[in-house]
Amino acid sequence: MAYLSVPRRDPVDNGEAVHLALEEAGISYSVGDSTDLIGLTNEPPPVLLPDDGSGPTSGTLRILRNNCMKIQLCGHGSENFHRIHATAELTFLCFNTALYEWREEDTEGLSEQEQRRMRGDWGRDWVDSVLPHHLDQFQNNLPPPAPPNYPWLHGDELSYADLLLFQCIDETKHLFPKAMNQARRSGRYGRIFRVYDSVKQRSRISSYLNSQRRRDNTAGIYCYHEEMDLESTAWSVMNGG
Repeated sequence: MAYLSVPRRDPVDNGEAVHLALEEAGISYSVGDSTDLIGLTNEPPPVLLPDDGSGPTSGTLRILRNNCMKIQLCGHGSENFHRIHATAELTFLCFNTALYEWREEDTEGLSEQEQRRMRGDWGRDWVDSVLPHHLDQFQNNLPPPAPPNYPWLHGDELSYADLLLFQCIDETKHLFPKAMNQARRSGRYGRIFRVYDSVKQRSRISSYLNSQRRRDNTAGIYCYHEEMDLESTAWSVMNGG
């Protein structure tokens, strides 16, 4: 039994990618609530992972990096390990950190109408400019697929970088479904969506996604608001708009 304690309502980092890794590895685990992101251990929490300041600031990245060898999701060899982690950090930067920094503007004291207007302005800026930029940045920095055309980001095996990309794309699809459908139809991000589909089809992941254990996106930075669900002008022409 593994023990994982994460904040259920952390607005930035809910640890869901760690759940995916444990599910894929077939490891039983217990989830608890805490004010800090606690590491994956063989002892009941709280046990903090070592952090010497040189590692990633994200608790999810820290847990995945420090435990990926235990759960066999880090590829073959130290060189591949570092490449996988670099891709994981890029994923978090493009689809989590950037979104948090963009949405952290304080709306306290604003009326509901003013909040809706602000969210609409946020959504328009994100789907027209920020989201296309980060999708392009990520796609353009990916290594070529391993022969004979494996779907994974690095080599011929699934790694935690694939799981993290799936989770970030899934949450972004929840927040901006119209724009993400456009992005998919544009054909510009085939590598990203191939990883997404391949992870989603894995038997243990599929079972988890359809279970009550899967966390929803009703709070935090991926919370859906209708006024933010906009089509992007970036892909409207090539999608026939």
